[in-house]
Amino acid sequence: MSDCAGDLDRRTEAGDAGHCGESRIPLEDGRLVLALEPEAAAHYALVSGVKVAGGASDGASLMEPGSRFVVLDCGGGTGDLTAYETDTEGRMVEIGLPLGGPHGAEEINRAFRDEHLLDRFGKLEILQDLAADHPEALLDLTEAFERAKLHFGPHETDPIYLTLPTAIDRRIGATVRKRLARKQNGVTDAIVVTADEARRLFDNVLPDILDLIGEQLKEVENTATATSRAPVVLLVGGFSASSMLQHAVKEHLLGRADVLVPPDPGAAVLYGAAHSAYEPHTWARRSRLTYGTCYCPEFEEGVDPEEYRFTLSTGEVHCKARFSKLVTRGDLVNTDDEAHLPYVPLEGTTRKLTFSLFSSTEPDPRYVTDPGCEYLGKVTVDLKKVMAFALEDRGVTLYMRFGETEIKARAVVRQSGEEAAASLGFLTNY
Repeated sequence: MSDCAGDLDRRTEAGDAGHCGESRIPLEDGRLVLALEPEAAAHYALVSGVKVAGGASDGASLMEPGSRFVVLDCGGGTGDLTAYETDTEGRMVEIGLPLGGPHGAEEINRAFRDEHLLDRFGKLEILQDLAADHPEALLDLTEAFERAKLHFGPHETDPIYLTLPTAIDRRIGATVRKRLARKQNGVTDAIVVTADEARRLFDNVLPDILDLIGEQLKEVENTATATSRAPVVLLVGGFSASSMLQHAVKEHLLGRADVLVPPDPGAAVLYGAAHSAYEPHTWARRSRLTYGTCYCPEFEEGVDPEEYRFTLSTGEVHCKARFSKLVTRGDLVNTDDEAHLPYVPLEGTTRKLTFSLFSSTEPDPRYVTDPGCEYLGKVTVDLKKVMAFALEDRGVTLYMRFGETEIKARAVVRQSGEEAAASLGFLTNY
């Protein structure tokens, strides 16, 4: 571990910046803007003028100051939740940390394939053979169920009929066809999903989504004031078009929060992402993790591990692998704010400073090797132009911006005011 930063002045020893390969992604600042999906959906709701229909907030717009809402972005793979409050200028401020998990529509599709089709065909080997020999036909059958389930309602009594693709219809033998007839009241040319069976398939994911919504709403309720409006839950993403999901959320939140579904929930992220790129409404975000760098303060006898001890050419004893914190998990970070700390080289021969950037799931890690810490990348600052300065005058202030959807860095030599070159290289070997 060669890249650390230092003591009162947070000294940093020299290290290699490594090699950065060519990239086709635009390098100019502002050319590429990353959008968080729940946040993009919230942008869509704000700028499209959707209003709450019914409930305590009937007719209210999410752009009205004091509006508090939870965005559930439910797609194929995951269900993600983020909570916001609209400030006096119509900008979004994040409330609490986002939540999420593998609770998307694909979980229901998986249960349909692994449980329902297995029950109908009778043997796992038959499903495996179909997946190997006729993957397109099996996919067509799953996609037909995908379309049908979006329109399946909570009070539905009619079964779902899924016509067998020709390749599957020709492949199944007499034994399977007899089983289909026995299981499906004589139907052998389709897969039948009864209303009760369909509801059981939804049970693979709906309870988990409702639990997540309840947990996120607690964050909103815990920060509410006497004058706060009733919270709103905004459903977006392709799976949010499901009648079953909409009904389950509304029933679960009855009397606790109003539920809003845009006209086209599947397109909300796309429209919102485009709008947020040229007219962003987010003012502050919660830091998902604790962020910092590896630095090298003086060694503390009896506290720091002996294997982290090292000695400078001056004879001073320092400690490797200490965590120099810039932002704490859960901090509310303005999108325009920059966290900053001062650093000074440990040795006079240092021609560049290399900071190793780490994240942690804990609020106050002491070492970058603590459980929950993860290496993210390197920030390299070139000092060639300031080597004529005395060592103590080569101090560099590292500025890092965490409030946007990507981390940005710059470094300034304190005595001269000259801005040194800084590069951010993520996911390189440490």
